Amino acid sequence: MKNVLILASIILINISSLYSFTNGFIWAAKFNFNGSATMPSIGKEDLNKTGIEYFKGSVGYSLNGELELGYLFGSERWFNMDNKKFSGMSLFGYLGIGTGYLGQSFTGTFSKENVGKAAILVDLNYAPVLDFGIGTKVHLLEDRLMIGLSIGGKFIIDNSPESYVYTDNSAAVNDGVGVSLPILSELIMSKNLNQSFNRLMLSVKFTIEYNQPIVENVSLVLGLYTRFNMYNPQYLVMTKDIEKIIQGYVGGQNFTLETKLPSYYINSLDFGASIGFAFNAS
Repeated sequence: MKNVLILASIILINISSLYSFTNGFIWAAKFNFNGSATMPSIGKEDLNKTGIEYFKGSVGYSLNGELELGYLFGSERWFNMDNKKFSGMSLFGYLGIGTGYLGQSFTGTFSKENVGKAAILVDLNYAPVLDFGIGTKVHLLEDRLMIGLSIGGKFIIDNSPESYVYTDNSAAVNDGVGVSLPILSELIMSKNLNQSFNRLMLSVKFTIEYNQPIVENVSLVLGLYTRFNMYNPQYLVMTKDIEKIIQGYVGGQNFTLETKLPSYYINSLDFGASIGFAFNAS
């Protein structure tokens, strides 16, 4: 068994020394496992329209696949340098599709007397969501290590995301507005809201990837990444049950799901891992 492991290590080392991307077009197919922590914020004026006292973030997950196309400017050809440490720089673009998560919680004081407070937690899961961007990577150690930075965005295609609404005090919600939680349902947007709310979020993504050659012109790519998303939907995209709960708050009687909230943001911080294959087209 020991001899087999030694032989496998020698073969792997030889493959690594024989095959490394040095220049030209590179395309890759990746699968991303993504966690997401939301960070909602809203101005005082818009908060007063809802009767909500504060928003808090939540944590969820999403999955997506990506296709990436780039060009590697190899260190030997373009920078006149040995590629053992600095292997070059690449410019790339990517396009992906998958799921999206936006979750948050809030609380308010019910107008009805003698009703306690309750935290309302809302999870929205979108599918599909389009993911796109452009960026650059620094290739190091004979193209084994890649450090990348990209800017891009996500575009929500889904018109009816899955909604899960729950609370830490279901009795208070039922007594306050007659809504029984938890509720798992599909969010059906009005025609006006469907056309009006902002579907585009902007993002900045940082990646660290390990590139392991397998055969000539093909390598396995393993990566870690973090991404900050800035999103201003302009409206509180939630179900009619949430509208009813908010209208039961002190100060929220005039709120509807079509009440515009220009200062409302639900930014998020993604963190995840990716696995895929890269191909050198040159």
